[in-house]
Amino acid sequence: MRCVGAAASLVYGLLLADVLAPADMGEFVLAVSVALIAATFAKCGLDVYTLRRAAERPEVAWRVASRCLAVAGVVGALFWIGSAMVGSEVRPASALTFGVLHVAIPFLAMCYVLAGLLKARDYPAAAVFLETGGWQSAMCICAILMRYAGSDSLLLVATCFAAGSALVFSLFLTAAKRLTFSWEPSTPSRAAPAAAQIREVAPLAALSVCNVLIRWSDTLWLGWWIDAKAVAVYAICTRLAGGITFIGHAVNSIAAPRFARHHGRAQVSALRMEFVRACAASAVFAVLAVAAIALVGPYVLDRLGPPYSDSAGILRVAAALMAVRVALMPIGHLAEMSGRAIDHLKAAGAVLALQQVAYLLLIPRFGMAAALVGFALPQALACLFTLALLRRRREFGWLAR
Repeated sequence: MRCVGAAASLVYGLLLADVLAPADMGEFVLAVSVALIAATFAKCGLDVYTLRRAAERPEVAWRVASRCLAVAGVVGALFWIGSAMVGSEVRPASALTFGVLHVAIPFLAMCYVLAGLLKARDYPAAAVFLETGGWQSAMCICAILMRYAGSDSLLLVATCFAAGSALVFSLFLTAAKRLTFSWEPSTPSRAAPAAAQIREVAPLAALSVCNVLIRWSDTLWLGWWIDAKAVAVYAICTRLAGGITFIGHAVNSIAAPRFARHHGRAQVSALRMEFVRACAASAVFAVLAVAAIALVGPYVLDRLGPPYSDSAGILRVAAALMAVRVALMPIGHLAEMSGRAIDHLKAAGAVLALQQVAYLLLIPRFGMAAALVGFALPQALACLFTLALLRRRREFGWLAR
């Protein structure tokens, strides 16, 4: 399943670029960016909260997850309504397409929460597929069928995006219920006070918003300042480079719940060893992935033809920056799983503010070059700032040695 998710995450953009006109591809990328940002807002950090609580206390896993799923679904539905109203005003020509595509927002938000539950219960492959390969697999099937049918309808693509997201969530929710039924405790356990839960979830929610804005705001700024064709070129290059993040998702889907368990049991030496292993594995696989993209990527872009074939340089730089980010991803997971999400939030918030100012000043002048610098480097800087804050904590003194 991990292989399917990785392949779908890398291939779906190429297949769609081969079916859709560059302008339509740019519109699709913008719509998906808005949907993913809205879904990240809607999940309210409950995916990380579910992961941590379910890993520390397996007997309450499904109870916590079901409540978090309900909240994410309701908030996601509200975001869908809001995005449909705003889209009809901002881009009236694409209002129907955006409205149909954004039906996926509540399902994407619930997929994130469900992935947190699966990670906690040691089903990392299924969790990675939900995060990086679920709707992407549906889009691969859609693009293949459209190619053979000779269709290039953007509305059809939007419908497949929404339907695929709903179908993937429904299938995995059914499987998760069967897997988690036996986790319920035989006697009721006492829940944490609501105020304590809110204090824990609030920084996680804010952190998830910061991270998704750092990751996706470049596409939104480009869509505001330059034409849709250029957005499509940029999106294809960064999508290929972003395939490296699958390594980070795979490594951290295994490591994050272990961080939570070791921290909950005060197993400092085991936590240190798990952290070092996660960073080393992420770095090694990221370097290998950069080499593969540098060799194969230009041939893939040539296959798509103009205007994609002239962007091999953008692809290589994006891949190198993304590799740095992936190598440092375990730092953020360590902070979240050990109750220090506030440290990661401070770092991410500062980086996000600097990034947006830089985009505002530089993208109108330098276009894709400015957006490329902000594609992955700020995320790496946020992790480094987080590490500096963690080293100042007494309970993480071993990080300084």
